[in-house]
Amino acid sequence: MLLLLVMALVAGYTNRNLFFEQRVSANQYRATQALEAAEAGLEWGLAMLSAGRIDATCQPVADPASAEPSFRQRYLQIDEVPLAMLCDPRVRDRVQSFGIDPAGLVDTYVA
Repeated sequence: MLLLLVMALVAGYTNRNLFFEQRVSANQYRATQALEAAEAGLEWGLAMLSAGRIDATCQPVADPASAEPSFRQRYLQIDEVPLAMLCDPRVRDRVQSFGIDPAGLVDTYVA
């Protein structure tokens, strides 16, 4: 009788763990699906903005050939570190010590 009770407790505990693992797995699956859907939506939106099919106000463009610059061209700015460093007087003095005109470097970097 005691053996039957122990076996029933072990079966109940195992069954409880099985249900818990199923719930965790189902939650993980749904979270992964939601994340993939969100990323796909962001990729689609970025592709539409970059392709020039919608303008800055998110309205469709009638003729994509006459569209504004792409999203990347309008909003993505890559800062040029050497150009910003030339604003520092110490860096300008160091560049002049090499015999290079800092103003000429600015023109070179911008052009």
